[in-house]
Amino acid sequence: MLFFTNIFVMSYVLRIFEIPYQRRFGDNIYQFDDFTNSIWLVLATITTVGYGDIIVHTYPGRLIMMLVALWGPIMISLVVLVSSSIFDLNK
Repeated sequence: MLFFTNIFVMSYVLRIFEIPYQRRFGDNIYQFDDFTNSIWLVLATITTVGYGDIIVHTYPGRLIMMLVALWGPIMISLVVLVSSSIFDLNK
């Protein structure tokens, strides 16, 4: 639950910082008008895949993505730890 909450909160905060830039300086395609693009970017960063198809332009957005990149491996390791404890064969 904490994993998905972090994804949605970080995506929303990222979208708040990036929409004014996209509307002022962006092309005809607004990447952050759709909330699913923010979720896609945060999820790709948390899992350390980093496709590079969507990028952030503002300094607060970059700060959020740095925090996501540092917090992501911790969250992934917690998910692995919880799932391995569920399937543990000890009494």
